Amino acid sequence: MERREGNNQLYLIGIETEEGQFIAVKNMYHRKKYWVILLLVLFGIILYEQICLGSQLEYSGLQWYLSDDETNPVNIHVKDMWKDYNEIKLRRKVIIAVIDGGIEIDHPAISSSIWLNENEIPNNGIDDDANGYVDDVHGWNFIHNNGDVQCYDEDKYELQHGTRIAGIICADSKKAEVTGVAADAWIKIMPVSIIKNDAKGLLPAGNTDDLIRAIKYAERMGADICNISLNTDSSSELLEKTIKESSMLFVVSAGNRQGRKRNIEKYPAYPASYQSDNLIAVANIKRNGRLAANSNYGKQSIDIAAPGVDIYGLDVEEGYSYGSGTSFSTPVVSGVAALLYASDEQMDALTCKSLILESAEKFLELKDEIHNGNVLNCQKILQRSRKIENEK
Repeated sequence: MERREGNNQLYLIGIETEEGQFIAVKNMYHRKKYWVILLLVLFGIILYEQICLGSQLEYSGLQWYLSDDETNPVNIHVKDMWKDYNEIKLRRKVIIAVIDGGIEIDHPAISSSIWLNENEIPNNGIDDDANGYVDDVHGWNFIHNNGDVQCYDEDKYELQHGTRIAGIICADSKKAEVTGVAADAWIKIMPVSIIKNDAKGLLPAGNTDDLIRAIKYAERMGADICNISLNTDSSSELLEKTIKESSMLFVVSAGNRQGRKRNIEKYPAYPASYQSDNLIAVANIKRNGRLAANSNYGKQSIDIAAPGVDIYGLDVEEGYSYGSGTSFSTPVVSGVAALLYASDEQMDALTCKSLILESAEKFLELKDEIHNGNVLNCQKILQRSRKIENEK
């Protein structure tokens, strides 16, 4: 999908094909919007449920995975959870560590949702909170060994991957063309950089030692949930031990490969292949409920599937674009987990994982690829949580 240009002028209209892909119709959809609609209707093109201008409206028509259209084979019912969440008066602060590449923390859609280390004075060159990291005001960059979580070497597109993940979790629809799964003032993103991205979308293998240090940093600084949308083929006993001994909930991507190597029970991908009570491994499905062509799978290893194809989200330089992969199905689950944490002071990693997995919708066509054919379903999570509450 081509990147959009401009600020509030929508010119990408998604048209789903039989393969679940999109055709980009470029148009400056502004004053001539009615002519555009007429033209599309004449050509037999059906617009999604909502295409609208103005930064204060949700672009749910482009974010198909947030739609509550009952005719859609994949309906995670997140709007049911939003409605329930909005009725809760007492909430608690939740921190999600996004261990990835850098994040464009100045992007208007997420700037208010970035975690702040209140015990650190910005840019004074002093480790004010004595945690071993100088000026880690918003997180830490293990690539450059500094507190600049939006630092890049050659191209700002190095920040694209992490920025899109952060937006899927918490983009503010009042300031953006998209809305995050968990766009709430109580939920914050802690950027922790350990990998590089480039304009071609390549993600070189990360340093396992940095991943371990990043996890320990996130836990020390109070993170509740750890989103890890990256993989390595190499196992590490220390990494596995670090995850298992952590109190955080780890939501990790299954990974993306081609051919037979997609089966991570024969060709492991870490950390997704680790079996841990506090880890959820997430695969990627299309809107028709089928596994994405390059999504890794594992009948016992992969816990759940979530939408991750044609995800319209944040791009660098205040832009927007489409992306696909388990990297983007993973933060959908992280966002739902964050809402569960924020609405229950007693929520912990084991309880949250159990609630999400035991409430999953069962897709028979996925039973040989995903454990129990599990697909994320927020409506069933609410039903189960209410049942548990009533039984107390």
